[in-house]
Amino acid sequence: MGLDRDHYFSIRVTRFFLRLTGFWIVESKRDEMVIDFALIYTRVAVLLAAVILSLDLYHLSEDLYDMVFTICNLMTVLTVVFKLLIMTWHRNSVANLISFSLNEFWHKDYKSTEMDILKNCERQCIVLILAFIMSACGTGCSYMMRPIIENIGKNETDRIHPIKVWLDLPLATTPYFEIMYFVEILITTQVAICFFCFDIFLCVLNIHVSGQLEILQSRLECIYDENRIESPKMYSDEKLKNLEKSSIAYNKLCNCIKYHEMVIWYVQQIERIFTIIILGQMLTSSLLTCLVGFQLLSGIVEITKRYIFIAYMCGCIVQLITYTFTCNEITVASLQLADVAFHADWYVTPYDKGGRSIRHGIKFLVQRTQRPLCLTAGGFFPVSLDSFTKVIILENIMIAILSLLGNQYSNVLFYYTARKRNPCCLI
Repeated sequence: MGLDRDHYFSIRVTRFFLRLTGFWIVESKRDEMVIDFALIYTRVAVLLAAVILSLDLYHLSEDLYDMVFTICNLMTVLTVVFKLLIMTWHRNSVANLISFSLNEFWHKDYKSTEMDILKNCERQCIVLILAFIMSACGTGCSYMMRPIIENIGKNETDRIHPIKVWLDLPLATTPYFEIMYFVEILITTQVAICFFCFDIFLCVLNIHVSGQLEILQSRLECIYDENRIESPKMYSDEKLKNLEKSSIAYNKLCNCIKYHEMVIWYVQQIERIFTIIILGQMLTSSLLTCLVGFQLLSGIVEITKRYIFIAYMCGCIVQLITYTFTCNEITVASLQLADVAFHADWYVTPYDKGGRSIRHGIKFLVQRTQRPLCLTAGGFFPVSLDSFTKVIILENIMIAILSLLGNQYSNVLFYYTARKRNPCCLI
């Protein structure tokens, strides 16, 4: 029984969002045209968002909290630009990785016990995907609802957009306001999709890698148990019967070692594509959490912006947890291979040529698993749940420091602005 991509929710959702951004395998000429158009649209939307936010930051020089709000938005867009550049650079490798996953992992035939492992992986993927989508939708909806709430009771000339656009046009009046609002909603939606779709893809790959390692563990456990059953051939000589059993067990062990090597190669491909993205995302999420925490602790932010910052905070924490949790699952599952191999009934095989080969293979597998599989953040450190704990501690320290510095900067900025407007008032 195989894993059907049209039946499993996580693979179907991952494929949908990746196709929206222009990344998936091409099965026909029409698919190639659709994916190329989606990639061009994504690039245009992200570029417009970067230009709009850069101009907004350029014109903001006096209000510290508005500057921090714009910096958070700009960092999000720059993170999306960074991810797009890396994924575009590795576009062919991503397509090959998807094809390999479909052929070797998701469409293969599995036993009932192995299918139970994959179903458990599917449940984990669904939870992570829903968490990503809810956090992204919460942030996007808060941006969309902010102008609607704050424009209640205002004149037509005082209306605001989700992000202020510095153009020499009456953008607050009809129909310019509606047109620009619709354009910004389209841009915000595409940026939000790009921000989390690659993370969903990575997390689904990580969960399925850990599932494949668990399947490998189950196969290692069954090598000797199944081999205890008498061979269908009848031998009068007990030595020949044991030789036949050792040969079967050795072949199964060789298949497990080859499967382990394939999983190692697969993790190396994921590492080559996503290691820089993981580093950039962890740094960005950490900085955004610090800036957002600083804004929330200030108590000066408007209520609509406060909702945006809460959604931001939840999204950053969800990203950090999913990155570290899924990467940690790979490391834990790879380390467990050594225990499973060592506690298998390898000692029941006779100490002949076949038995010695089995013991040598077990020793080789145990030695290889002493260096666990892991994904790193740019090669600097392995990503695990310990990384999440350390990042959270550093974020709390940075939020406290930013709060102190922000209060001092606000006082200095207030003094400078007041003196600039009326030089005699502060003498």
